Amino acid sequence: MYADLYFLGNTVLDLFLLHLTGQITGEKTSVRRLLLGAFCGGSGALLWLYIRGGRYTKPIDLLAALLLAAVMCRLVWRHLRRKKFWIQIGWLVGLGVLMEGCIRFCAVWLLRGIPAFALFAAACLLLGGAGTALRLYYRFSGRGGRIAQVHCRIGEKEVTFIGWLDSGNLLRDPIEQRPVIIADPSLLEGIPMGQAIPVPYQTVGVQGQILWAIEADSMEISRGSKAPERVRALLAPAPGKLSVHGCRAVLPAEWCVEKKE
Repeated sequence: MYADLYFLGNTVLDLFLLHLTGQITGEKTSVRRLLLGAFCGGSGALLWLYIRGGRYTKPIDLLAALLLAAVMCRLVWRHLRRKKFWIQIGWLVGLGVLMEGCIRFCAVWLLRGIPAFALFAAACLLLGGAGTALRLYYRFSGRGGRIAQVHCRIGEKEVTFIGWLDSGNLLRDPIEQRPVIIADPSLLEGIPMGQAIPVPYQTVGVQGQILWAIEADSMEISRGSKAPERVRALLAPAPGKLSVHGCRAVLPAEWCVEKKE
């Protein structure tokens, strides 16, 4: 087997698996970090091939795969805390096992004369379809812990909406350091913004922007079947229409970690 083809094949598969893992769990990252993780995976697989020297050592192979998966996940999702980090590793390894099964299945049919490209495309479609189904289940069942219902009262108006728990939303107001919910403007229609608080923020390549946020008189967050929890945060309308994974608001990063009872 040629080393360059082995490296390229593993890198492409790792890129696909890392992207699929992020899609299922909803953890964001950049394309650069995805490529870095995939490159690490391909390089690690090639290095292990030479170290192993063709010897079949299943337990050690499994240990090496877990270690490589951990390194890849750390490179791609370096912001994750311990629990979510291990969840990412679990998904990546599980999808890798499923992919290996698809490849072995395709190899059998390849020997029967089915074109290799057709088998590879079918395997990717099968795995991608399974990943999409898992992503939808993981999100809407509440098992992923990525969505929550927020109910708040502002004056005489009550607003209820579903928000996406985003580990990247680190916005806080500069006065009291309260977390900020970024909401679709339609959610806050009819609510006076007379005492709004300026919240500076920046996007890629653009700095010095301002969101105007207001504080609710009361606010509760509900996760799945758990009892509502009283929280304190500001509400800021997004600059334009907002929809993240079907949710109309982005919730603060600190809410991603549930308080222990």
